[in-house]
Amino acid sequence: MAQKESNAGRPTKYKSEMCKQVIEFGKQGMSKCEMGVRLDISHDTFCRWQNENPKFSEAVKEAIRHSQAWWEENGRRATFGGVDGFNATSYIFNMKNRFRDEWYDTVKTEVTGKDGEAIKHETTLDVSNLPTDVLSAIMQARDEADAS
Repeated sequence: MAQKESNAGRPTKYKSEMCKQVIEFGKQGMSKCEMGVRLDISHDTFCRWQNENPKFSEAVKEAIRHSQAWWEENGRRATFGGVDGFNATSYIFNMKNRFRDEWYDTVKTEVTGKDGEAIKHETTLDVSNLPTDVLSAIMQARDEADAS
């Protein structure tokens, strides 16, 4: 009697209807971590499903877009007094870390010399401790370079 091949590991919990669930979670402002917890899966499984299932990956992208919209709408209302106890600093910190692609500070650094001029850079070689024969060879090479 022939034996059936068995697949290693547990069967997947993934079901296509989870895509709709993920989008609904995003509409409530949830993070990927919260979505995974609600689906009762680990973070690694959540990430693997994104890589292995294009529909799930697209659902997560849409969910994150909805989540950002939820956070921005609630932050906008709170900014104008619509939420008691609103902490603007905490809100901004959350947004900058959660939605880094759009919520970031632009930092421009420009370095110039005195009065806006170019920075002058000089290189000095101290040859005072070199042996005489090495110093002579350096001077000869310099003279030959100057002559050509």
